[in-house]
Amino acid sequence: MTISFTNNRGFAWYTAENVFVKGYFFDHTNTFYDKANAAVFFVGINTKETFLDKLQTINGSFTVIVQAIDFTFVASDPARLFPIFYSLDDDLLIADDMLHFSNHRLHAETEFLANGHTLGANTLLEGVFQLQASEYIIFEKNKILHRAFSFSYATNSINNTSYNQLKEQAITVFEQAFERLILSLGNRPVAIPLSGGYDSRWIACMFKKWNYSQVLCFTYGRKNSPELQNSQAVAKALGYPWVFVEYTEARTANFLSTEEFRAYAHFAGKFSSMPYLQEYFAVKYLKDNKLIAANSVFIPGHSGDFLGGSQFVKVFSDKLKQTEIAPRILDTKFASIGLNKQEKQCFQNQINKNIQNYGTLKSANFPYSIFEDYDLKEKISKFIFNSSSVFDYFGYEHRFPFWDMALLSFFQTVPSKYKNGKLLYDDILKNHYFKPLGVNFTTETQPSVFDLYQQKIKKHLKSFLPNSIQQKRLHKADWQGYKELTDQMLVDLQNNKAYLQKKTPNYNTIINLWYLEFCKEINILKIEELNFMHKG
Repeated sequence: MTISFTNNRGFAWYTAENVFVKGYFFDHTNTFYDKANAAVFFVGINTKETFLDKLQTINGSFTVIVQAIDFTFVASDPARLFPIFYSLDDDLLIADDMLHFSNHRLHAETEFLANGHTLGANTLLEGVFQLQASEYIIFEKNKILHRAFSFSYATNSINNTSYNQLKEQAITVFEQAFERLILSLGNRPVAIPLSGGYDSRWIACMFKKWNYSQVLCFTYGRKNSPELQNSQAVAKALGYPWVFVEYTEARTANFLSTEEFRAYAHFAGKFSSMPYLQEYFAVKYLKDNKLIAANSVFIPGHSGDFLGGSQFVKVFSDKLKQTEIAPRILDTKFASIGLNKQEKQCFQNQINKNIQNYGTLKSANFPYSIFEDYDLKEKISKFIFNSSSVFDYFGYEHRFPFWDMALLSFFQTVPSKYKNGKLLYDDILKNHYFKPLGVNFTTETQPSVFDLYQQKIKKHLKSFLPNSIQQKRLHKADWQGYKELTDQMLVDLQNNKAYLQKKTPNYNTIINLWYLEFCKEINILKIEELNFMHKG
């Protein structure tokens, strides 16, 4: 058996005896563990029962590996912030960098292009697998003895207390979760990617409520972004400094050819997920211009809207039937490229298999919660939370206050009628937190339930518009400046004679296509020729 960990940017690996840990967590007494203490917490484990006992009492972001005498135990948190990979060839190999598996050939390309990430335990390398969100595995030599999931968002239980009681309970859980966040920071400065929406605004409000002074808010994108007005107004009202990083052609020109970006693409993509571009230039700018301290912690708003019920109306209803789960996932999550009938059937079978592996079908009475659990383990962890790789890459830690286990467990059982349109979630944020601090604006970028229904109809109708009109509409809504970024990728793809659909794809599809070609390129190079990817 071989264990090889080389990625120590942002969060580093720590060891104690036969334990490897990256991340941080609280135990059931609210004692905080990180770094070497987190590794010591797992020392002495030698049975499945003791390993599971430990996992079920902690709350945080972590990946852990324990080498016992006869077995090797591995586990990840519900966000899977620190992915590890393994192969079961002649010997078990566990690593955090896919370059260690360079002798494996590429596969799963269509599922990656359709989703922006591979499915289940798959990676883009055949025979190399990833540890999934909330998954734990017990290896015996080079075989999997047992695998399961320590947490599921699917539920058969609903909190049927009154609406006012629900609000009171939610506020208590919000407050306790943020108290843990504050404790975990150790008085370090924080940087908040502040958009015009609710999630990051709540984070800024909570820091103000705690009288936390070392806070920098920043916003990025085009200067005509609808996010700007509200984000700047929030920072001003709360008394926090605010930085706008404008995404200009000059700032992003020729970024694909830089060693720094290519190293980032490998670090963030991991042969399994789309490397996220959105915050790359902003974090680079803040670091290069020394606008943030070296020990700053980034606090993004991922993925509060998911807890609130953002998938309701937009993706499914609370009337969703169990037999409709896989078709609905296929229709809404596999939208990046066109799929033929055979591919659709293949992926629907794969979706059903993954849901079976998650073990939720028999235990959950509410099919919509099975859909949410699938979304959490797939897109949320592999696409949304994986975007935090940008913070690690530039050497910073991060925290996700909405992904506190108490918040997950609470919103898991909120009745669907209060998740629809994020009714409960938005009510609490606006009326309990925003209004008292003067940041509840009359003009909001946050869509209403009616807006969501309209967006759903418009999205369907847009598919019938001519390609030229679709592209104009796409560019008009592009406040992040993705057109300039992906135009460079299109040129790169055309120069390499890579396949492109006749109909110009959306921005994420272009990024996926470019990254896939990038993987093909680096997969045929020798590891020693890519040593620059391990700097830092």
